Amino acid sequence: MLTKVLFCVYNAIMSLQRNIKYPSKKLADLASLSMGYSFRGRIETTPHEDLAVVQMKDLTEDNRVSLEEAVFVIHHLYSEAHMLRKGDLVFRSRGLSPTAALVEEEIEEALLAAPLIRIRPGDGILPAYLRWAVNMEASQAFLKAHARGTGTKMVNKAALAELEIPVPPLARQEEIVALNELGHREQIVLHQIANKRKHLLDHQVSCHA
Repeated sequence: MLTKVLFCVYNAIMSLQRNIKYPSKKLADLASLSMGYSFRGRIETTPHEDLAVVQMKDLTEDNRVSLEEAVFVIHHLYSEAHMLRKGDLVFRSRGLSPTAALVEEEIEEALLAAPLIRIRPGDGILPAYLRWAVNMEASQAFLKAHARGTGTKMVNKAALAELEIPVPPLARQEEIVALNELGHREQIVLHQIANKRKHLLDHQVSCHA
């Protein structure tokens, strides 16, 4: 049953990616883009620290921003231009996966470190929808085609700004986000079931060995 539901959700999302007929806008017209703060050398936790620093390692596999293992620095040394808040996206400008993660939880403030890029959505675009749109297949193809570098590939802010984003009505954006989230939850459940099945089989084998 779970597999059937997941299959239906997957097909719905793929259909949306292929058949969206809504007008599109460049990302720069939908959100403000800012480079993360460029540290000189390794980032070290300082005494009396009170500001979390978001680095590449703080972006999860399911494209969320996590502060659980963040390094902290002194707040007053940095400007608002590099700060994050709930609803901001963080773009992985370097590496094989030029995807975006979302700040989903309420945070006082956090400092974004380069080479990450902050995407702050404007009016008329849901942050969770924008994450989905940046990470969908067509967008990834565009970003990878515009990545530069002989070793580690990098998508610069100018190229990111040119990315075309379909902009459906807010109600449709909400539907897309809900479908995507349902698919994510189903994958988690299926993964848990697979692990439990393996554990039971391993236990049975060891008991009869």
